[in-house]
Amino acid sequence: MRLYKPGEFASQNKAQNGPKVYAVNVADIWEESGYAYPGRSQGYVIKRKFLGFTFYINKGKVRIRPHEKSIKRLKNKIRKITNRNVGTSMEWRIKRLNILIISWINYFKIADMKGKLREIDKWTRRRLRACIWKQWKKVKTKFVNLKKLGIPEYKAWEYANTRKGYWRISKSPILSKTLTNQYWINQGLKTFSIQYSKLNLS
Repeated sequence: MRLYKPGEFASQNKAQNGPKVYAVNVADIWEESGYAYPGRSQGYVIKRKFLGFTFYINKGKVRIRPHEKSIKRLKNKIRKITNRNVGTSMEWRIKRLNILIISWINYFKIADMKGKLREIDKWTRRRLRACIWKQWKKVKTKFVNLKKLGIPEYKAWEYANTRKGYWRISKSPILSKTLTNQYWINQGLKTFSIQYSKLNLS
């Protein structure tokens, strides 16, 4: 990460050829979001990445969002928790996910990320559905559990005998109609989107 003072950045940016690079006053961004910036007196500006955040221009204004590397690290953590090859209870997975969701949102709460969070929530639920389908294993177990979730007997038997793989079945109507968003809420799973909206941030 390279830090520039305002004059230094301007002179270097004029000398460089290639795509336009914006200099962002980090102190202004932090303070507009209601947080004190400890380095205000230094007057530094930054480009690209800063403390896991990145900056972009929207309608002439500088906005802040999580850097793509921060998103990648988050998804890697979710992958570890929702690894269907690791034998652990769904209760444990949900507990670990909730801790991750709360801590991650608390850190990145000043960023713009509504659309990205919806994508991550959808992807996380799909991974959890794959975990459940593998935990059920036997056809009889799948049949019984699908019936408990309200699937008619003939359909439950048909679904239980599917030959589709875990990841493919996790996106199919077999589970999307039974392990719905409300199902996961009832299980105690928090979501990035809801946690973010509770903070009344855009």
